[in-house]
Amino acid sequence: MLVKSKKAEEHVKDLEETFSVLRKYKLKLNPAECAFGVQGGRFLGFMVTQRGIEANPLKIKAIIDMKAPTCLNEVQRLTGSIAALSRFISKSAEKGLPIFKTLRKAKTFEWGTPCQLAFEELKSYLARLPLLVKPSPGDTLYLYLSVAPQAVSSVLIREEEGKQLPIYYVSKVLNGAEGRYTPIEKMALALVVTARRLRPYFLSHPIGVKTNTPLKQTLGSGAGIVITTPQGEDLEFAIKFGFKASNNEAEYEALVIGMRMAHEARARHLLAYSDSQLIVKQVEGAYKAKEESMIQYLQQITDLKTRFNYFQIIQIPREENAKADCLSKLASNLEDYRTRHITMHYLPKASTPLVVHPITTGKDWRTPIIKWIEEGLLPDNRWKAARLKA
Repeated sequence: MLVKSKKAEEHVKDLEETFSVLRKYKLKLNPAECAFGVQGGRFLGFMVTQRGIEANPLKIKAIIDMKAPTCLNEVQRLTGSIAALSRFISKSAEKGLPIFKTLRKAKTFEWGTPCQLAFEELKSYLARLPLLVKPSPGDTLYLYLSVAPQAVSSVLIREEEGKQLPIYYVSKVLNGAEGRYTPIEKMALALVVTARRLRPYFLSHPIGVKTNTPLKQTLGSGAGIVITTPQGEDLEFAIKFGFKASNNEAEYEALVIGMRMAHEARARHLLAYSDSQLIVKQVEGAYKAKEESMIQYLQQITDLKTRFNYFQIIQIPREENAKADCLSKLASNLEDYRTRHITMHYLPKASTPLVVHPITTGKDWRTPIIKWIEEGLLPDNRWKAARLKA
């Protein structure tokens, strides 16, 4: 347990509060293991000082003084030491990847040039490890994400007086199918891994993710609709979904919402354009919908078609549908709409009805009793009727 105070004059008060909690739950401390009024010390393997959290110098020295491994056991000892300091090492998985790969060859040991270069680079980095800081309550923290071909990394920081101070470094080697992810998928994976590792920070602080990739659009979903009037005027709508939707479901949502908007505008003839061959063919009846959600969307579209004197859906190339695609991406990032005259909508739930499986009960010995209580009906059999009334 560590009791830390910002100001020396507040320390006694903080200790009194701590001891009060200990007495409440009948917890005891070993006086021989307690130290009071210290400026810093070792705690859970780290050095906690007024400046922040520092790595244990003994662990750093152990790696710097270590010779190049000559067997798998020594590699395992080295990787264990790297893992113990990983929160202080930027892109630790990427830096140590050649070393980690040697453990995959369980039968043979090979320490080549890439391993030695990674080992020397790691030693050089350990000689100047950064100081980690602790966030204050209410601080907005920021997260930087990094993607490499075989690893993802991140750093959580806080800003103070124009400086960015690191709080925690996270890194992960990509295994199996993860290595075949697209760059944007790797970026999303880095965010998920970090959110799980640093859950206490994410739960107690606002987090801003700084990235030059469309990560928010990828994690979010929406639809774009462009309605062209007979006079040639384009009405642009960006729909933000409050639910998870596949690409096909988003296409169907856009079609359903567009048809409803056209009907509310008292349109009688409607031409719908979509770049999705599947959606167009299913609406035309050329393809059969098999998924339950697709069947429900088709039923809605069939009902909506009856509200128009004429309706036709036409497939167009994706490049001709660029405006609607941009609107769908814009819907996932609501902050960017100010530069254009676009109507924003929020759809909290899908247009398809929620399927409820009704529970039906058959007739049993309770049926005559229920009919007698609720409706006053008696069985035709006199003996059963008399028994029921008794």
